Amino acid sequence: MTSSDERRELLALLTARKPTTPGQLRFWRLNQADPADPAYSWPWALRLPSPVDLTRLRRAVHEVLDRHDVLTSAFGWDDGALWHESCGHTELRVVDTDVQTALREDNLRPFRLDEEPPIRVGLVDDVLLVNIHNIANDGWSMRVFVDELTRAYRGEALPEAPLQYHQHAARLGRWLGSRQAEQQIAYWRRRLDGLEPRSGRSCQSTVERVRIPQETADLVRSLGRRFRATPFMTLFALFARLHGTRTGRDDVAIGTSVSGRSPDVERTIGYFVNRIVLRMNTSGTVEDLVRRARTTALEAFAHSQVPFEHLVERLYPTEYLAAAPLVDVMFVLDSGTGPVVEPEYRTSKFTLVVNVQPDAGGGLVIEAHHPAGAEHGVLQDYARLLKGLTT
Repeated sequence: MTSSDERRELLALLTARKPTTPGQLRFWRLNQADPADPAYSWPWALRLPSPVDLTRLRRAVHEVLDRHDVLTSAFGWDDGALWHESCGHTELRVVDTDVQTALREDNLRPFRLDEEPPIRVGLVDDVLLVNIHNIANDGWSMRVFVDELTRAYRGEALPEAPLQYHQHAARLGRWLGSRQAEQQIAYWRRRLDGLEPRSGRSCQSTVERVRIPQETADLVRSLGRRFRATPFMTLFALFARLHGTRTGRDDVAIGTSVSGRSPDVERTIGYFVNRIVLRMNTSGTVEDLVRRARTTALEAFAHSQVPFEHLVERLYPTEYLAAAPLVDVMFVLDSGTGPVVEPEYRTSKFTLVVNVQPDAGGGLVIEAHHPAGAEHGVLQDYARLLKGLTT
């Protein structure tokens, strides 16, 4: 740890200011550069039992906010670092419009991260509206928020307060000064050497969906088991082949996400998710692809502790404020958002995001998020490729 790091830790102990992570720093800089960019807002809705007890709901919202200080903080730059400190609760607003209009309007309303909390909460009839800026949120956090709010609204006791996000930030900051962190950065420097950055841009996106039946999904799982590959590795291998074919390149780089969480922060709300780049050659047989995807994924996961934003700042500084540094295509295997109602529209930072979710019937639901108005066809091509395993 450097003397400046020690000074900042001492300053945090002596004041109410709390340290932040490299991911939060990048989101803050993006917000300062363009506060009106809606790509880093995350609006969603949750239907509550009717009729709604407004007093009890407000009390439940405050109870959840009190458990996670990152949701009651404003952010600011001082002494060469980004900090956050308490600025009070956001208040529940009753909104007189329909749910989708309310979600759209709130998504387009800028967050003033240096003045207000990174969360807004509203109510339309019996539907709770929540919008949390990415600086304090990820998909896992959304599920924690829903679970805690639902239990608090029912009057149930919540678990012991979790580790706070700023404690995770301080621990991560210490680790980034370690030899292990430098070894991981060296790995990514070698792995990404020669990669042509594809920065992407924020734009309104549309969503297409297709369901893969259980018969085909079972064959995908069976193919993976032959090579000790997980369903993610197998599905990624086939998507990488498709992406290589569509772009005319054998050397492809596709982003994916890992949770970035250790067991002691499973109940903590904040931005933990980490992006990693899976780069592989897509030539050869399907069997070659699955083996190669397994090796690629295992290596990447083993070096996934270093934050993506820190890597970009170190290795590709000119890409740091790009909408989607290094990769503009993402492939994610997700467990879904549960009972949450999501917007009918979305602002995306990527040219293409493919999200695969297992469904209750043993099949797969595949979503493709791509720029609105673009005729993509990727879902149909991917479904045909998967179906080809049965022939």
